[in-house]
Amino acid sequence: MLGLAGFGQIILAADGMDARTVLNRETIDLVLANWIMAPMDGATLLRWIRQAPESPNHGLPVILLTARADVPMVRAAWEAGADSVLAKPLTPATLIRRIKDVLRRPAKRATPPPSVPQRMPTASASSTGPSLIRLRSALDQLESMLKTGAINAAALRVIAAHLHHATSGDAAMEAVTRSFIRCAIKADPFTPAFLDTMHAHLVALRWLAARHENDANLAAWLDASVDSLIETHPIIEGFAWKALLGVRHDQP
Repeated sequence: MLGLAGFGQIILAADGMDARTVLNRETIDLVLANWIMAPMDGATLLRWIRQAPESPNHGLPVILLTARADVPMVRAAWEAGADSVLAKPLTPATLIRRIKDVLRRPAKRATPPPSVPQRMPTASASSTGPSLIRLRSALDQLESMLKTGAINAAALRVIAAHLHHATSGDAAMEAVTRSFIRCAIKADPFTPAFLDTMHAHLVALRWLAARHENDANLAAWLDASVDSLIETHPIIEGFAWKALLGVRHDQP
């Protein structure tokens, strides 16, 4: 994919240890690494790039690839210092677009050491009262549907509407809900990847509802999975959902 897209020098590494050797020997502009490798995996390589004194470039852009981009994995990748996470299989268009996006961003800083205090959880308008009850009810319904594997379009529309209202006023949760709705509108529901992506949104909303952290980056991570899913398993229907939820027909 990279060669056909016109990238110049492409250097292959067998695993994280081999990649360290390459990084110390060559001038590299960007790293694409698998999350799961042996003997050194992507997480260990990424932490070495960001934190090790002998790393040649602590701010080197890194994109991680994984066959299962669930929320815990993506959170771990972000905390280790990833610039982006892409779910496999992926299309050339997705890969090239993400590389260009990452290269346009400011350089990453080294991940702070564990001794640096982390900020306290942030309270939100949706963390108490009727909105929380409505949110939990919608998430329980979604979880029940995903467990059976039988996607009911009418029930999913109702769940989406409840989430839309219950998360109003909370920027992080609104962003995840928009990603959820985009997946429901544009992706084929009759694929295992659809169920996995819906489950990732479920976990993300439960995480944010518990206020472990007001993490606005969750939506960006989930959008990567949704982008890949829409490109590989698109659906042409769903405009009625947009009208129901007040989304413009020309909105991505």
